[in-house]
Amino acid sequence: MCVADTCQLPLVTNMMGVVRKLSEFFDNSPKRQQHLISKIRELMPAANHFVLVNVCLTRWIERIAGMDRIVELLYPVVATLEDISMNRNAPSHGNWNQNSRNDAQALINAITFSFIVTLVIVRHILDLTRPLTVRLQKKAMDLLKAKEEITT
Repeated sequence: MCVADTCQLPLVTNMMGVVRKLSEFFDNSPKRQQHLISKIRELMPAANHFVLVNVCLTRWIERIAGMDRIVELLYPVVATLEDISMNRNAPSHGNWNQNSRNDAQALINAITFSFIVTLVIVRHILDLTRPLTVRLQKKAMDLLKAKEEITT
């Protein structure tokens, strides 16, 4: 509950909104997703991941995973957004549509220093709670077991 209350802070709320919009931006378009994959392969050939995690509003594990992926892939994500906003390197020699270019530019504008600092801090805090979060989300969890897990 403390983590949830903390997430009501404007900086945290804005950061989580940008993380969600980034994942949706690529998830909602196979063309943009493919360009991101190509950019990751080009800029980070040793990368273990090639897609962003769609951030669920209610499940903390997905939020943590979504933030982890943004931190890991921030450089190719921004490079891909720049390509789209500048109408460069569209697959199959086509153009990026105006909506994609505008959305990419808005996301670039949202990735500020305060966004990055907030992302790293919140990710670190949620990382500390990850083991407990995983245990509390088990199907066999009841109130007494949850109390024991929290105490532990």
